[in-house]
Amino acid sequence: MRQDTLPAQPDTPSLRTLQAAIFYMMSHYSAHPCPCLARAIADHLRMFAGHPGNADCPMMRDICEKLSRYWRQEEEEGARAASQGEPDSPVLVH
Repeated sequence: MRQDTLPAQPDTPSLRTLQAAIFYMMSHYSAHPCPCLARAIADHLRMFAGHPGNADCPMMRDICEKLSRYWRQEEEEGARAASQGEPDSPVLVH
């Protein structure tokens, strides 16, 4: 079987499961921006980057690490805006 379909350890989600979760959360975030959701996206991107199924793809790891940092910034900015009582601003997700 392919490595991207089987988890490396019993508690490690498959790459496909991580991809589905990331896509779902990004879609949800575009409609309902929330710092907690941005943090979850960043965490899942880091899991995806470090997944054993990506061991032979440094470009994918690099992209996911960069995206994870971007989503951490979204989390921080969203938390800062919420603490200052600013309304949610529209978010574009590419």
